[in-house]
Amino acid sequence: MKQAKKKQVITKPVSKTLKVTPRRVPPTEFKGDKRVGDALVITISGPAGISRSYTVHHPIGFVDPDLDAKDWIVSETDYIDSLLTRAKDPKEKELEDRRTVLRWRYLVAKLPKHLKFNDAGEVCYVRETAGATRADLVKLARKAEKDDNKDTEGYKPHGNSYIDYMVPKELRAIEMEVRSALKDPATSEYVNKVAPRTYRTRYPRAHAPDQRKSSLFTKCGRSQELFDQLIKYLEAIEEPKVTKPPVVEEKKDGVPPPPTPTKHKKRKG
Repeated sequence: MKQAKKKQVITKPVSKTLKVTPRRVPPTEFKGDKRVGDALVITISGPAGISRSYTVHHPIGFVDPDLDAKDWIVSETDYIDSLLTRAKDPKEKELEDRRTVLRWRYLVAKLPKHLKFNDAGEVCYVRETAGATRADLVKLARKAEKDDNKDTEGYKPHGNSYIDYMVPKELRAIEMEVRSALKDPATSEYVNKVAPRTYRTRYPRAHAPDQRKSSLFTKCGRSQELFDQLIKYLEAIEEPKVTKPPVVEEKKDGVPPPPTPTKHKKRKG
């Protein structure tokens, strides 16, 4: 009888990488979120298997007005979900409704020859428009613009392009003046003073509640630049600082060298 062939056992190479089992629950992994956008995650492993994870990201939600949307914030990764949950002011709709009313009250008082409120509190032109409100006429103008350019390839309406479709034509100059008043910084200053946005998207901790700009990544644009900057920072720490030892004159036969003679200037007279 033929002997059965022995199965050949192929040994797999064993990885020499040290595996450390953390003693506590590892930090939450952040795999990217559209609400966060461009970001960089940094994980630091320490002794006894303890590790911490940080995420470098743009400001989330409502933050300090001094922060720009392009600034970089360094947050513990565990807190990213909390920031996203707190991104929106729970009373945002109420505040925005109030700010809208204040904005139009300001403009009606500023342009009394062009704007007024009807009995329902809606904004209308002073000029007779058969009972139509400003919002109604703007909506009709935008629709007319869309219909007129539906066959034009690549056409995109811009901020004031609908004004050319306002009917009657006399409203076009008036609407242009209204738009200018809406963009006037004085209008925003008034609204912000009377109904400011005080809500802030903060961390769920008492000792450092606000998102702060990182000084390390000030000049960085994309996340790749964050990575490059971090590498440069770490390399600068690793490079030892070479300092020259002070020059000391050797003693001869245990006797210190004589002091350097001091030259005295001769006094005149």
